[in-house]
Amino acid sequence: MDFDLYSYDKYIISFSGGKDSTALLLFLLDNGVPKERIELWHQEIDGREESFFDWEVTPDYCRKLSEAFGIPILYQWKVGGFKREMLRDNSLTAPICFEKIDGSTSFVGGTKGKPSTRRRFPQPSSDWSVSFPLVVQSPMTLKRQTLKAEHSPMTTHRPRHTPNTSLPSVRCSAFALRRR
Repeated sequence: MDFDLYSYDKYIISFSGGKDSTALLLFLLDNGVPKERIELWHQEIDGREESFFDWEVTPDYCRKLSEAFGIPILYQWKVGGFKREMLRDNSLTAPICFEKIDGSTSFVGGTKGKPSTRRRFPQPSSDWSVSFPLVVQSPMTLKRQTLKAEHSPMTTHRPRHTPNTSLPSVRCSAFALRRR
């Protein structure tokens, strides 16, 4: 497969701050992808109300790492977080809040549909939207679909060095790209 690492105008890293997403960030930088074209997106699993599942220091660690590299980071979270969704009883799923590059915050979802009960995690299902609704229904997924649908003209700008175009062996991190 022929893969041109430089044929994209935006590189979005689903950034946990762990070794895989950090390795992906370093891979892009080491191979000459301009910092201005990279965004880090961090999913706050617990939301912003209380710490339940994730380490309390993780969001701040991710922010400090993004500042050290001079790369913007955007956060998203489900109101009430993982715990609220896991314990949902005859209610709508909560809205998903997300930061925008301009510094504002918006939300999607949580206002339509019929109330339902979850009361366990994970629900056994071959459908990821049932087992892992925080991942599948996140704004990142919606943004990824939007990015794939957009088109922009190709350009011939490339870094001056010859890059290593083989991708690192990274299992958990993913990046969404939009063709230039």
